[in-house]
Amino acid sequence: MKVGSKKNKEPSPENQPEETPPTLKKKKSVGRILFRGLMYSVFFIFLLIASAGLVLEYYFPAEEARKIAEGQLTKKLQLPLRIQKLGFSLLSGMQLDGIALGPPSSPVAQIKKVVLDYDLTQLLQGKLVINQILIDQPQLTAVAKNGVWNFQPLLELGKSPDKGKALPAFPLPGIDIKEVAIRQASARLDQDGKLTGHIEGLSLEARGKAASLEAFELKLKVLISAGIAPNISLQSTEYGSFQSNLFSDLEFSASDLHRLSVSGAFGLQKTEMPMGSPLPDVAIEMDAEVSLQPEALNLKKLWLSLGEKNRIQMSGSTASFSQDPSFKLVIDKASFQLKDLLDLGKQWLPPLSGQGLLKAEAVKVNGQLSGLALTHLNINGGTLATENLWVNHPEQNIQLKDMNTRIELKEVTLENSQLQNASLNINMQLKKAVAQKAEINNWSQSLSLTAKGKDDVLWEFGTDIKSLHYDHPETQEIYLPIHMEGSGHLKKNDLNNLKLSYRLGTLASGAVTGTAKNFGKGSVQIEQNLSMNLAEVVSRLPKKFTMTLAGNFNGTAKAQTSVTGRLDKNFLPVELKGQAKLELAGLTAHLKQPSIKINDLNTRATFPLEFHADKGIRISHLEFHTELQNAEALETWKINTLKLDTKLATKRFHNLTPGFGTLPIEMDTRIALANLNSPTLSLTDLKSETKLKTDLLPDDVRNTRIEGDLSFENLSALKTLKTGGWFSQFNMDVHDKSLTRVRLSQKTRIDKPSFHQDDIVVGLKSVS
Repeated sequence: MKVGSKKNKEPSPENQPEETPPTLKKKKSVGRILFRGLMYSVFFIFLLIASAGLVLEYYFPAEEARKIAEGQLTKKLQLPLRIQKLGFSLLSGMQLDGIALGPPSSPVAQIKKVVLDYDLTQLLQGKLVINQILIDQPQLTAVAKNGVWNFQPLLELGKSPDKGKALPAFPLPGIDIKEVAIRQASARLDQDGKLTGHIEGLSLEARGKAASLEAFELKLKVLISAGIAPNISLQSTEYGSFQSNLFSDLEFSASDLHRLSVSGAFGLQKTEMPMGSPLPDVAIEMDAEVSLQPEALNLKKLWLSLGEKNRIQMSGSTASFSQDPSFKLVIDKASFQLKDLLDLGKQWLPPLSGQGLLKAEAVKVNGQLSGLALTHLNINGGTLATENLWVNHPEQNIQLKDMNTRIELKEVTLENSQLQNASLNINMQLKKAVAQKAEINNWSQSLSLTAKGKDDVLWEFGTDIKSLHYDHPETQEIYLPIHMEGSGHLKKNDLNNLKLSYRLGTLASGAVTGTAKNFGKGSVQIEQNLSMNLAEVVSRLPKKFTMTLAGNFNGTAKAQTSVTGRLDKNFLPVELKGQAKLELAGLTAHLKQPSIKINDLNTRATFPLEFHADKGIRISHLEFHTELQNAEALETWKINTLKLDTKLATKRFHNLTPGFGTLPIEMDTRIALANLNSPTLSLTDLKSETKLKTDLLPDDVRNTRIEGDLSFENLSALKTLKTGGWFSQFNMDVHDKSLTRVRLSQKTRIDKPSFHQDDIVVGLKSVS
């Protein structure tokens, strides 16, 4: 039965399960054993640690540990230390609550809570992993009385005898700090009542990893938020008070001991200083990297703002900053409100008011320092500008209204503070400028400057002023448009290709050209011409000078001069040669008292000029030419078509001293007059020619000889004498001004003379 029963229970070949190989069974059993062994080991270690923790807490309760810590730290710090509560766990870390250092009445430091949270399992593997180190609401109080600080014992702790000892090797193969936080820190300062201050709301957050002192990753954030009340202040009995709302969101990072990066933002708000009104809010955004090996500072970004409308964006770099640094700076954009800058500096500036925008864009600067001395500076590109600038100086009555300026900095290079190269363009438009009683309207100015060192400068300028207004108390108001333009080349003390031209509305115009070698000490050459509208000149003269004019005054005054020569070391002339031409054209004038009318007077004077410092001055010849259409005097005397030519010559120099010696002079004069009319005298076709020779002395005129002839037609005098033609020849010798020796001879021929007296007429054919 049992056997049969057993056979019935055996499975059929189809239902019999597949047999597991012995080798596979053996492997699975070993794996299970190892896994179970590992789990048992971990559980055992955990249980051992937990048991150790319980044992420690049992034999060393937290309260006992707190008292031991207070006693040991008080002894070490030499200041009383109190810990309100201490809790610790071997598995998770510890927490300290209510820490105070110093006397109970005036503690040096207070901390609400300190938390240390670490990973014990990682520590057992040889790695220190700190999940959190928290210092909550630390408060520091530094007080000095009679020069002694309340933390004086702590200063003694810093006196270590092992200053030269090398840094210890890293005790662990790795450190990983997840979070180190100091939250809402505050500090207060009181130095004998002379200097007090405070800061509050400061938080620090750090995290990092380290395998050694040369290989680590560290990040630190400095955080502080601006509140309603000032969170930083400083009061000094000597310098006054400072208070502000400081904000910060800065992150510092480092990967070794030689590099540090910083990025983020910080600034000040609602700042008050002793200078008076609150300062504008300051905000700075930056991204920078500092390297010590090699020395380099890379300022990737620096944005500064003052208030809401003043900003500057720049970047730069420097290398070898501890010795002979080189630097690069790029001002991408900058804009400042003039009003804000004047408010900021009003303590040091005169009483100015103003508004407008100051701008800079794409300014590139690089340079080199040797110590504190600038050895190289280069500005390569960029623009400086002003927009809608208004300035008012009430004390000096100076105003600038709506000034727009653009300065294009193509290149500026300095070597050892000496100019090497410069290229810039300046353009300016000014709507109105007022200085005292002068006023300028719509002024446009341009200047182009190119320099290769200070001894090679090429410049060109242009000036347009729609109206120059001047209100003089004795003259009429002057409104004068002005145009000027010019260029020049200064090279090694030589001024080449000087060209200036100007136009003062319809009042005057002119031009100047010239060159000067060695600032004139080598040679100088100048040519100039000037033209003036006399009607405009007279209209601007004080009335006391023009009250005798009847109003009709016209004409043009012209002057053309050219000079060549050289100067001495004091820039005084050594020798000069020149040519001058002075001219009055189309002069028409009417005087009231005495009554004189001049119509279309044209006169011209030309002369050469020579000057020698050791000889004096000489005008070898002076020529006058005058033409007058007609003139009237006292409403009775009238002349028509007058021509006058005079030539004066001398061969000697006048030494410009009272004792100039003897100066021989020769003068030739020719006169032609169409007619002369008056109630008592009239004639026509007057002609005269004279020659004069004389010796001019300081106190005498000697050896004077005059010879000439005179002729005219149709003479009528006093209604009694009439002639057809009159011809005279004469000569006269005068020895000196005493007239003691005078010789005179003359010949006269009168054609058809006649005498009229009542009804009596006596006529002759001719008289000689």
